[in-house]
Amino acid sequence: MEGFRERLDSLIRELAGGKESRFAQMLEIKPENVNKWTNRGSFPSAEQLKNISKKLGININWLLTGEGARNFSPSTAKKDENAKGRKKGEFWGDIEVSLPSVGERLKNIRAKLGYQQVSAAAGVPVSTIKACEAGKQMPDAQYLYWAAGYGYTNATWIMTGENPDDEKLAAEEKARYGQPITPDERELLNLYRDAPKDAQEAAKAVLKVYQKGRKA
Repeated sequence: MEGFRERLDSLIRELAGGKESRFAQMLEIKPENVNKWTNRGSFPSAEQLKNISKKLGININWLLTGEGARNFSPSTAKKDENAKGRKKGEFWGDIEVSLPSVGERLKNIRAKLGYQQVSAAAGVPVSTIKACEAGKQMPDAQYLYWAAGYGYTNATWIMTGENPDDEKLAAEEKARYGQPITPDERELLNLYRDAPKDAQEAAKAVLKVYQKGRKA
């Protein structure tokens, strides 16, 4: 998330002389919207991301993740030929994406979580989650960051289906544990594996005591 704001700041410095008001003019939006992104922990909506891409020729993938080229031209973009239900004009980097396919990936990440649970965790309205899963709307930055973290994958795979190694890992973890491992769970797993045997036994003992207490 900090990387996103650093890249946004670099665009404001380079394209608008460091002035948020000028950057807002270039996007034809209110200056307070830009200020929310730079100083108040907010993220651009899906429509705002498309606006940045369209008016400034900025690669949304680069802005959110730092991957790929900073600039792109829709006229040279390649299409996802295998995607069905493609909605013309939706791009992720140099790939024209299929929103229904994006929706299916988001739905699989959500798995057994209810809409209200995802809404609370991701900080987005239930209506947005449903619209994205139905392939009617592009997910905004905040929703993408949550989905990538919870699904133990990345925004590029969610939007394009590429990065097969991440897809394979997420599928294996979902098959084994019922859902993809969260970042916190993966951190605990790595800490456990790196710990000496006595520390591993101590950790298991603590968790068993806690589990017994819950059942009592």
